Amino acid sequence: MALDYLILYFTIYSFIGWFCEVVYCSLLQRKFVLNRGMLYGPVCPIYGFGALILIFSLKNLIPYPIVLFFAAVLLTSSLEYAASFILEYLFDTLWWDYSKHKLNINGRVCALNSTLFGILGLALMYIVNPFISKYVNQIPDLFILIISKALLFIFIGDFIFTLKALIGLHDALLHIKNLTENFYTHLETLNIHERISESNIAESFNLLREKLKQDGYSAYEKVQEQLKLIAEKNKGHILSAFPNMRQRKNNLHLKLLKYFKEKRGE
Repeated sequence: MALDYLILYFTIYSFIGWFCEVVYCSLLQRKFVLNRGMLYGPVCPIYGFGALILIFSLKNLIPYPIVLFFAAVLLTSSLEYAASFILEYLFDTLWWDYSKHKLNINGRVCALNSTLFGILGLALMYIVNPFISKYVNQIPDLFILIISKALLFIFIGDFIFTLKALIGLHDALLHIKNLTENFYTHLETLNIHERISESNIAESFNLLREKLKQDGYSAYEKVQEQLKLIAEKNKGHILSAFPNMRQRKNNLHLKLLKYFKEKRGE
């Protein structure tokens, strides 16, 4: 039964984390931002894990709010750093980047976010968790069992769809990589040394179009059409949830995907 309660609390705090992300990013961007999680559902699992870690690790520090604050900063920052490192290792991609923020560590964590997480940790331990626990403890065990199993089933389904989206994104980037390499090989045969610039994709394509008007215009059109097709097939859920995502070694392929998705109005 303890596992069923963990699943329920994990879901509740994953949803609260998602809601906080939506509000924070909407205020920051001055527009409504709905998609703020890797999964399709309204949850951010990293907040669920973070909340459970804090609840079990800091319960003995409740009499010491200042110590609890710094402990929350340390634990949540460690979790965020570890998550960033693991995602980069698995996908060779930086999912978020705080390198432009002051007092950041390798762009994975920064002082501003860590401070906010510390404040949220205080709110969690002194206000939110006691309030939620009060009502969760009133739910009959049978209902907890049914709800937790249903939530677990939903999470598994969402994870499968998300994994499919991640594989689709990886395949799209690999396809773009091969496409650009073949295109560059064709440019070499024509003694054309211009390349697609990551900083100005539109201008690069205009320049290449002029260069290829005679000898290789068909190759230019083919690349354009294939890039448009790749962008059309990729649904873009991951990209919209992580707009600052970038590839670690060569970000051109991801920028090309974003560029052609924006051109088709997504």
